[in-house]
Amino acid sequence: INRLICFPNKRRCITDEDFSRLKTERIVSSDEEELKNFQFNEQSYQCESYLEQRILQKFLVNGTFKSIKTQSLKIPFKDYFYHPDFQCLTHDNHLVLVEIKPLLRMGVCTNIEKFDALKEYCKKYGFGYLIIDERGNSFEDIDTENAEFSKTVLTEIHQHERVTYERYRQIYLQTNASVKNLITLIKKHKLHFSFPFCLRY
Repeated sequence: INRLICFPNKRRCITDEDFSRLKTERIVSSDEEELKNFQFNEQSYQCESYLEQRILQKFLVNGTFKSIKTQSLKIPFKDYFYHPDFQCLTHDNHLVLVEIKPLLRMGVCTNIEKFDALKEYCKKYGFGYLIIDERGNSFEDIDTENAEFSKTVLTEIHQHERVTYERYRQIYLQTNASVKNLITLIKKHKLHFSFPFCLRY
């Protein structure tokens, strides 16, 4: 995981005391008590989903970070704030903000805008960031192009202004594409992807 963390040129060191001052800024909106109060070694953590909980547990069991807090920083985003999932202190005392998203959801336009806000915030304050899915795929490292898939999707958009799910599924199967191919295409051509499924410029 450590090799996937992106740091700005100037890293800021955070003392244990500084890190301890971070307090929960947001209560997660979940009806699942085991998510809102996930316990590990007598510490309580908040998770928005079971995906977040699984990754957090993996971090804690493996000792990936010296210390972890959840929902304890807010980042300016449009006219409100957004809260990255985890705030982690590395063993060499650098703060890393972690965002967990399923691979397909990484391509959603609103999420990409949040990722950009996260990156700008971390660059400004000297923090690291990590945007990953359940399999450890880093959003920053996804760069897997399928030329036939890309060409067909872009042609469809030029002809019909958008790609519906039915047409996307056809192209996906015909070109033996992957979700990583889709994310790469969205990033490279700055496409607008949203649910219900719609892909356009």
